[in-house]
Amino acid sequence: MKAVRIERYGNEDVLERAEVERPTPGVNELLVKVRAAAVNPVDWKIRDGLGDIFGLKPPLILGCEVAGTVEAVGRPIRTGLKDFVAGDEVYGYLGAYSGGYAQYVT
Repeated sequence: MKAVRIERYGNEDVLERAEVERPTPGVNELLVKVRAAAVNPVDWKIRDGLGDIFGLKPPLILGCEVAGTVEAVGRPIRTGLKDFVAGDEVYGYLGAYSGGYAQYVT
């Protein structure tokens, strides 16, 4: 799948297009086809080097806020996950380092 990632910290010039492996949903995870991703201050701060403080080492796919469509549902353990089905439109915050600048996320 296509993604935008960084191989090193720096300004916006370090962002690059890449082909990466499509994720597979695990237990309590959704596979979401990303339709839109936000540029959160967390993303550009990590890109600028703040990620090093948290032990995040490039290569990294940034993007902590996304909206998209559920493609698959992993094995549910929590009852709330059972409410999601393929085709549902969703949005959410994925965490500081989570890979939202890609075609798919879990």
